[in-house]
Amino acid sequence: MRHSSFPQIDSGLEVTLSQVLQDWYAQHRRLLPWRAVPGVRQDPYLVWISEIMLQQTTVATVLPYFTRFLATFPTVTALAHASRDTVLQVWQGLGYYARVRHLHQTAQILEEREGIFPQTTIALQALPGIGPYTAAAIASMAFGVPVLARDANVNRLLSRLSREAGDFVTGDLFSRSVLPGDINQALMDIGALYCRARETACLSCPLRDFCAMYREKRGQKIRPIPKIKSKSRRYAVFFYVQAQDCLLLERRPERGLLGGLYGLPTTSWKKEETEEAPPSALSFLSSWQEGPSFIYHFTHFLLHVRVQKAQLSQLVPFSRPDWFWVPKEQLSHHALPTVFRKAL
Repeated sequence: MRHSSFPQIDSGLEVTLSQVLQDWYAQHRRLLPWRAVPGVRQDPYLVWISEIMLQQTTVATVLPYFTRFLATFPTVTALAHASRDTVLQVWQGLGYYARVRHLHQTAQILEEREGIFPQTTIALQALPGIGPYTAAAIASMAFGVPVLARDANVNRLLSRLSREAGDFVTGDLFSRSVLPGDINQALMDIGALYCRARETACLSCPLRDFCAMYREKRGQKIRPIPKIKSKSRRYAVFFYVQAQDCLLLERRPERGLLGGLYGLPTTSWKKEETEEAPPSALSFLSSWQEGPSFIYHFTHFLLHVRVQKAQLSQLVPFSRPDWFWVPKEQLSHHALPTVFRKAL
């Protein structure tokens, strides 16, 4: 939506900005495995996978996971036909597992359409896990749609160019672009490399001549460092039960944190530390040994974990369908999140 209260950069300046962005991207872009050469449209599958992985995750973290994921699932068809457990296992360690469940679900929908991606942002957003930003990224990079893909880096950069923390009127930003996706990726790279949230590199920024806040501040800190909110805390007990070189695992509920993944049986994760009894299915065990304790950092809270261990002489059947014994040498075949691996 265009708001007249926001300053506008005139059309002639935007065309020049577009040219600078294209030239800079051609020579100085980050070399990333999902990108095509400048001026060439990208593979929508690669854009989609990379953008989903990059949500709440840095490029450096994503790179090895992207390589492994593409080696295992090189096409929409390969991903669609894989089992959910296999997909979760390959994703293991990247976190935010709802993303990969949506990936798998969307791949199955696309496979029914012969693997063809929609080409408009509206149609793309109808697919599970694809929001406005991801839809704009795919549409612009893979199909040449002139739409701005606004992630946190781009929002920050444009707000500083226009002196406002809100709207930026794009006008003719894409009018002379070889490919809108190149413009979007140039903005992303410049935002990440120069116009960072806490430390700017204004003197080296290729857009400094277009930047209102640079003209006003002349390289000073142009945004105060935000106060870091302390994370809330939660407390849980993990139950490590083994018998005959097997470990008791549970599949977590589909909805909620770490949904559909494997883990140790646990108490509920509460905001206050209290004495928690084991799940009723383990009430027959009276001898528990205290295992390690640790704090695990989730994005929005800290989880304080205590581990209690028990050893059985034989495998005990459980009536719970979400509990089962797994040979320890086969643990690597299951998608076990890092927070549970720390307890092993």
